Amino acid sequence: MLPCNLPRMKRAAALLSPVLSSLVPPSFIHTITMDSAVVDHSAALTSVQRWEDAYSQLKDALAAYCRACHIMEHSINSTSRTDVKELAAPFERTIEDCHKLFILPLSHSFASLSRSRNTLRAPSYGILPEILGRIFEFVLEMDTRNIPMDMTIQTVYLSLHRLMSVCSAWRNVAQTHLPLWTLIPILDLNTRSLGVTETWFSRSLERSRAANLRLAVSVGSLDINNLPIREKLLSQAHRFRSINIRASSLSTIESILKPILTAPAPKFLREISLCYEPPQGHDDQEPHYLFSLGTHPVLSAFEVALGFVGILRLKNVLPPSYSQCYSNIVQLRLQDIWFKTDHDFEQFLGTLSSATQLQSLDLISVFSFQSPRALGTEDITVDFPRLKRLYLENLDLNVLESVFLTIEPGRYHTAFMMTRNSLSNMNVMGVINENLDRFREVFESGKIHMLILDKRSLIPSPQLLRIILSCMPTVYSLSLLTDNSLVINTSLL
Repeated sequence: MLPCNLPRMKRAAALLSPVLSSLVPPSFIHTITMDSAVVDHSAALTSVQRWEDAYSQLKDALAAYCRACHIMEHSINSTSRTDVKELAAPFERTIEDCHKLFILPLSHSFASLSRSRNTLRAPSYGILPEILGRIFEFVLEMDTRNIPMDMTIQTVYLSLHRLMSVCSAWRNVAQTHLPLWTLIPILDLNTRSLGVTETWFSRSLERSRAANLRLAVSVGSLDINNLPIREKLLSQAHRFRSINIRASSLSTIESILKPILTAPAPKFLREISLCYEPPQGHDDQEPHYLFSLGTHPVLSAFEVALGFVGILRLKNVLPPSYSQCYSNIVQLRLQDIWFKTDHDFEQFLGTLSSATQLQSLDLISVFSFQSPRALGTEDITVDFPRLKRLYLENLDLNVLESVFLTIEPGRYHTAFMMTRNSLSNMNVMGVINENLDRFREVFESGKIHMLILDKRSLIPSPQLLRIILSCMPTVYSLSLLTDNSLVINTSLL
């Protein structure tokens, strides 16, 4: 009885292998996950029919195999206990191969079946992957508006993780949509809460493939030469279109910029944002110039790269003092920058005369010490023929005067966020007391179209606001970003 059951069990097992391999045809999986919006309906139905046929065969084969196993077990228990031990060898091989031949293929088939079901039931089914990927881009952009860069980096990767956790279809789209992976982060590895920089860095490089990259560096005084990812960074320098660096050391900023600027293709750079934040109590009231001790090749490379940049944002740091190559700058933002004197500030504005394409200029918390204007000295003026927007925030009265006297009037819109500093001058001996007559005199040479008041403005009364507005007859928009109670009536406007 036993010999006739072994061939039956082997035949039943042989039926399982081809059935398992055809349970979920690859063409069906490709049809519903990759080309869902342009799928040929008849091909999809054919794939489903093939799967149903294979599933029916699998049930029959499994039932036959199960019966054969039970019959064989009964036969072994009923037969003589001698001369049958050699039959155990094929059973052991079958048990060892069971995971590879049956359980693993079935697990893969069920996983594929689950992905197919998720794809068909997903609300986004039928949306082109390119469109869904674009929607993901908007989600990341909304999550990272107006927050610090290190938090932005964490938010981007957290949002990506959440998107890819929704379902396999979303995960496939997110992993293959290159713009989602163009952010290349370098974070201070000493800050444990910021995660593992090297993992994020490598993953972004891998998934972005040949796309243009955005470098985002948020570190203290970390030296890039000590990073294990240095070689990867240098090898991809030609792909960077945007460089964003925040550091507490000028040498750190320079160590990151230098290899990128001296790469074969710095002309592809389109955006540079640099932020120097020295440790508390270590900042001095003077301008901080990059590469002040740099060699000629580095300075020349910086000058060349600057000539191709369209967006330049600088916080507490300035380009080399002789730089005058801003021919492609469209947006310029200067923040928290000290100049020794008004004349030095005006000279810097004069170097921007090459920025003939400039459309947006932001001057925020720019300071200089008031200096007497020497008789016979020729005034410095600069004209921005394409300027559309001038934004001024938290500027002392002497700095405002330099802006109005140096930048030629034009058809651009000027927005002014006024703080208490705007009523005072700054000299080397300290702050000069507020002087409304001086305030009125300065604003006679400048046109303000939008006045913005926030909690730093400390406007004490509607009467003082009336005086301020009378000095700005061109104002047609007033924005109050303050919790202070301030009674406004139409007569003020």
